[in-house]
Amino acid sequence: MKQAQIQNSGDLAKLDQIKQDLRKQLKQRRKNLGAEARTLASQQIVDKILGQAAYQKARLIFSFYPMSTEVQVSLLFEPARQAGKQICFPAVFDQGRMEAYIPCDLDHMGMDPYGFATPDPDRDQKVEPQDIDLVLVPLLGFDRDLYRIGYGGGFYDRYISRIPDSAVLLGVAFACQEVERIPRNAFDQKLDLLISEKEIILPH
Repeated sequence: MKQAQIQNSGDLAKLDQIKQDLRKQLKQRRKNLGAEARTLASQQIVDKILGQAAYQKARLIFSFYPMSTEVQVSLLFEPARQAGKQICFPAVFDQGRMEAYIPCDLDHMGMDPYGFATPDPDRDQKVEPQDIDLVLVPLLGFDRDLYRIGYGGGFYDRYISRIPDSAVLLGVAFACQEVERIPRNAFDQKLDLLISEKEIILPH
């Protein structure tokens, strides 16, 4: 799908405000699920991921480490390890640069300035983007065209642009995070598929 072009700074400011308002709504919507419902839905999502050919073929998975209200993709980490797969995680640096690392110890991750669990670049193994087979993409909201809205830093969109087209971009979200249309610009990266506890959304 051809992505919308933002023509001037006024349009950009308007789009940014729309996205900020939407992020607030979606954070609250996800929080309103409650811990028990999130845990149950997370397991259903992980079960669907395990059945995907993209997961089964992947040797190196780029994943986020979930915060409290996010999909608990951490339920996938041990099955992936037992299947002989490696999992890498993002570390964010100055000027919005993101790199991926395989942590030596998942139980002793650090914390970045944004409050996300992060690997230690001085200790852990750096991964080159071209070696990644599957990306589990975090998000606050999604639509049926497979566009997402994230937390606003643009880190994932920039990093994903460095990953080869052969890698699968798999969005994970609760069904309540769906919206009719995600506001987008020319820099936003489209997902290859999205999995919620209710369904698997593919391109149409």
